[in-house]
Amino acid sequence: MAASFSNDNQMNFFNVGIVADKSEIIFRLVNLLGKKNCLSILVSKGFPKRVNEKLKNFKVISPQEKEKLDFIKFDYLIFFFLSGEKPETLGEKIALTIELAEKNKCKTLFILPYQHNKETYKFFLEVEKNVLNNKSFASGIIYLAILRDEFEENLKKIIIGRQEGDIFENNIFLLSEEKVSEEVIKKLFSLSAYGKKTALISTPLEGKSLLSQLKKIYSLPKTDFFIQSKKTVVPEVDKTIVLESSPEDIFKKILDDISNKLKTRKPAKSLKIKSLVFGRQQIRLLENFSLGKRLKQVKSVKLKLLTTAVFLALFPLIFLLISLSTLFISRRSLEKGNLVFSQKLFEVSYIMSSISRNSLEIFEEIPYLGSLYKSAKDFSLLLKDFSIIGIDTLDIGLETAQTFDLSVQAKDYQLANKSRLIGLKMENLYKELGFLDTETEVFSQRTGQGGGKVINLIRFPVGREKVLSIRKIVAELPNLLGQQNTKTYLVLLQNNNLQTPSGGLIESFGLVNFFQGRLESFRVYPTEYADQKIKGIVEAPLSLKYKDPKNWYLKESGIDPNFSVSASKAEWFLDKSLDQSVDGVIALDLSFIKDVFERVDRHEVEPINLDNINTTSFDDYPKDLESTLASDLLETFFDKIKKLSFQKKVVFLKLVEKSLEEKHIQVFLHNQNAHKYLSDLNWDGGMKTLSCNDNCYSDFVSFIETNLGGAGSRKINREFQLSVSLEERLIKRTFFLFLENKSDKGYQGYFRLFVNPDSGFGQIEVVGEAKSFLPKNVFASGGFKEVGFFLELLPQETKALKFSWEGSTSLIFDKEGEYKIFWRKQAGNDETPVELNLKVSSKLRVGDKTNLSLTRESLYGYNTVLIKDFFSSLHWKE
Repeated sequence: MAASFSNDNQMNFFNVGIVADKSEIIFRLVNLLGKKNCLSILVSKGFPKRVNEKLKNFKVISPQEKEKLDFIKFDYLIFFFLSGEKPETLGEKIALTIELAEKNKCKTLFILPYQHNKETYKFFLEVEKNVLNNKSFASGIIYLAILRDEFEENLKKIIIGRQEGDIFENNIFLLSEEKVSEEVIKKLFSLSAYGKKTALISTPLEGKSLLSQLKKIYSLPKTDFFIQSKKTVVPEVDKTIVLESSPEDIFKKILDDISNKLKTRKPAKSLKIKSLVFGRQQIRLLENFSLGKRLKQVKSVKLKLLTTAVFLALFPLIFLLISLSTLFISRRSLEKGNLVFSQKLFEVSYIMSSISRNSLEIFEEIPYLGSLYKSAKDFSLLLKDFSIIGIDTLDIGLETAQTFDLSVQAKDYQLANKSRLIGLKMENLYKELGFLDTETEVFSQRTGQGGGKVINLIRFPVGREKVLSIRKIVAELPNLLGQQNTKTYLVLLQNNNLQTPSGGLIESFGLVNFFQGRLESFRVYPTEYADQKIKGIVEAPLSLKYKDPKNWYLKESGIDPNFSVSASKAEWFLDKSLDQSVDGVIALDLSFIKDVFERVDRHEVEPINLDNINTTSFDDYPKDLESTLASDLLETFFDKIKKLSFQKKVVFLKLVEKSLEEKHIQVFLHNQNAHKYLSDLNWDGGMKTLSCNDNCYSDFVSFIETNLGGAGSRKINREFQLSVSLEERLIKRTFFLFLENKSDKGYQGYFRLFVNPDSGFGQIEVVGEAKSFLPKNVFASGGFKEVGFFLELLPQETKALKFSWEGSTSLIFDKEGEYKIFWRKQAGNDETPVELNLKVSSKLRVGDKTNLSLTRESLYGYNTVLIKDFFSSLHWKE
């Protein structure tokens, strides 16, 4: 999928859809998006030739081509409706844009006219309501004043053609395409435009004043007729941005352009002359047609020869296309768990690519034409290798799923042999991926961006280093699954609607025993069962003291964002309460449980509403309970996993991998080797920084929240903005936190920001009309600097907080260097919009390998939704 900038410093594209009719402003938007390495998909019936001729990084799709639109994954959408268009055509375009936005869950800007009469104003108010009230995607509305080219075109028609028009309002707001296009792109990749209505205007020009200037230049009869009689209505907006402070300069430039065009204007060619030329062509065709009977046999032979030649020329390319199509479909099928179908498709793709390659080797030897087939032959080899990777990946997946099935069904099998077999297959896959990476890089260099885009559609999202780390974990399976003696693991069900630093309150737990690779037993308990047996008083940590706890329990043991620390604390509580030791801890949250039930068992299990699973009351905790909703849920989960069909077990394992990446599952193991490999994969819920070499700085930021009472955590909207100013030997950061309580209940929380240990913190400012500051606690914690504070949100309240910190660096800008940042996601969070801005010296020679976009001079930015840890870097040359 060609959709975004990857976080591993390999550049891909954002797909930006533009639903609009042809106009100059769209050409400029496409041009700017291309410079930002974005692919523009223009959803329109047609665009000017200059767009098609000058721009490469774009494609045009008709609104009627539904299949093509469904095929594309849009990252952003822009709907553009200019004031000169007819509102009657708006309905279908709006509906199409909303449909695409809902399908892709992408950020969408609706650009509408700023000035209306009363009739059109009512129409656009309805559009505004439908768009902003749609919660299935992020949307924003930009109301746009009249553009220079549009105004000039209307004015030219009046001056040259003596046509009537109503372009002169009482007040005219006139903008240039250059500034508008830049501002729209800025808003598209910013968080500030979404959920809001923004107006882009100029300082007003008086219509009568402009008419008087025209009278002095042109002889316009009845000029007063052009003043619009109806009053202009403008919408109410959240923010107004004045882009042009001197619109009169634009107007003068328009008059100069029109005057020059009038002076150099040549009479148009007569339509009669055009008809005459066309007529001669028709006559010539008729003459040839009259000879048709005599040449019929000759033409028939030529046609057959031509058809044969075309077929032979296209033969290898047809097989190449079949291979590409089946490979793409097989990858999508594999993601859905359709194993048998995927396997057949991979085999078909392999056969088709082999036939294509063998044919292309012959065509490559044809004089003069052979070079045309060289790239196609290289691509067929790539498809063949991708097919092999697919077959091998599927083979490993089937072997792993079979081992998992044997384990949970408690059937006898040779664990060591299975581990060795899977390990050998993964080692072979690791080597093949290395060869493929080299071939892919060479092919991309030869074919440019087009070849890279096609490769991204079929590339498997499996990196070599990931395969290597998983292979090492597989080698430890005999030890992990009790080859010699029983292994016991503590499974925690965390309620991430009541958030803690390690994910959520522990509502229930299970003890799972493995022996010789078999799941021997699992027992599920409500957390109260263990907490009732805690004797004495256990002092609560600072983050919990704000709610004046009577004691500290297993339920709230996840107080450290480093899961290894929280897991060890959970083990301590288990040992003190039940005298039970374990070999590791696995934490699952409710989001993962819900995802599993919906994806693999949705017809048999009632839908889970995470907002309703909020079982904890600390008034009389721990109370006597035989069962709770959460313990029943965990027990049902274990039972359902055992009974899944083999195909659904494959889907389940893919969900496990996804949830490990997104920190909805975290694992702590006593087996040090296996735990190290988990850490390499970032599956252990740990806190770490990126490694750095010479003249390099590794930055770190992580925002951690503890729910202390009131509304559920899912009722709180969060948004982060981080600005970094990179200077020689100094780095400054500013972090904005936006919190919105959507609940009718209040919300109390203890919040912590973890950053680099050498940082010096300023005050925590509450952003508002009256400046105020929050008291803070600053500590050195686990190799990081931590600043913590208590905050309460009233029902339906919104707050914005500002943090500032800085530190010294050894960076030198006249020497090759690099800045890295690791933005760690809190476990249990589903998604949080984030914005990163990095300001550097204008003298810095920034390299090409970065996933940050240059938004303006010396300012790089990135907008994303934080569903997993975010990595980024900026490299500069000497």
